[in-house]
Amino acid sequence: MRRLLPFALALTAGCWSTPEPVDFTTIPYETSVSDVNTAVVRSLRTALRCPDGQAARYYIIYDETVTTPAPVAIVLHSASFDYLYDPRPDDPIFGQHFAGASAEGVTQLEWTWGVQKTWETMGMHPRVDPSEVNNGTLIAALLEKGFTVLMPMNCWGDLWHNESGYINNDTSIEFFERNGGALSWRMLQMLHDEYTADSYGLPDDVPIDPDQVYLVGLGDGGRGVIDLLKRMYEYDEGEIVPWESVKGILLDSAIEDLEHWARNVDDVEDGLNRIFYDPSATTETVLSQWSLRRLYNQGVGPKWPLNSTPIAYIYSSSDPKVPNGNHDSLLNVMTKGVDGDNKPRASNYCIINTKDAAHVFTNADIILAREAVEYLLTGEPSKKCTQSSG
Repeated sequence: MRRLLPFALALTAGCWSTPEPVDFTTIPYETSVSDVNTAVVRSLRTALRCPDGQAARYYIIYDETVTTPAPVAIVLHSASFDYLYDPRPDDPIFGQHFAGASAEGVTQLEWTWGVQKTWETMGMHPRVDPSEVNNGTLIAALLEKGFTVLMPMNCWGDLWHNESGYINNDTSIEFFERNGGALSWRMLQMLHDEYTADSYGLPDDVPIDPDQVYLVGLGDGGRGVIDLLKRMYEYDEGEIVPWESVKGILLDSAIEDLEHWARNVDDVEDGLNRIFYDPSATTETVLSQWSLRRLYNQGVGPKWPLNSTPIAYIYSSSDPKVPNGNHDSLLNVMTKGVDGDNKPRASNYCIINTKDAAHVFTNADIILAREAVEYLLTGEPSKKCTQSSG
């Protein structure tokens, strides 16, 4: 039997004394940006461990009044790139971090960060990252349209890439394992695989339609979506996750081109070398890791969904966290084809350049969030789409 924690006591910013209501598995979802009032947040523990040894979690947000299978949005939160400048084997997450720390002194390699960042993204926790505004507008807009939302936490700072035993990072330098890629992939895999669903405790009473899956990446979460698509591509014929189950993709403020990022931001390359670790790889190989642009160019075969799947691509040419020009090659491929060959790789897209000096937009603006979600569902771009094929 689930227990509900009174919202007024647990979730108001001034009353929270812990990162989340850890003693309760289900609480009401409440927001000031929408009239959603019958949704709940369910917390589930996993066997994956954060670098500080605590068990990672994922969350399910859904409307309790929905009794039929619902579309599923897997939302990967932002702010998930970090590493230690001088890690030490006796305490591998103590020291100076690339990403710094929150006002409370919490770093991206701690369980507390992952929990707080996830709740902040829901719009139910005070701001964690001062460079972003997360009002939970995107989550609210998804719930308004009847979605069930899966939100894994990331406490590994690995751009949602690594998985112990499958996609290793450089533990000889870091002295801990990263598993952001493992948890994001399990969110997708458990929708189609009963064993994974049981292992990760996916409840039977949550409304889910595994044939209607939408992938959402906010900020660094965009890299996670690209990794999920790449992993689907590597499994021939949609062996684990059927290609056709992915019905829409939303990337908001993503880093698209790693090489461009490393060239324009100090110290990024060292972190990428650890995350995309390959003892036989050159620096050029590491930095040329898969991008959405490359995935578009792989679009061969009738089962590959990317070229016709609705994709909402939201960015800003004035984003302080994404170097200007990072998106240029992708936008050229989507709209004009490779090297401008006038054969666009995307047939259904909505591209919006907000031009705002901010980072992550759909989770701060309910109007933009609603328009993005509506586009994902219908494939009909709004007037805000500066480039679209309709």
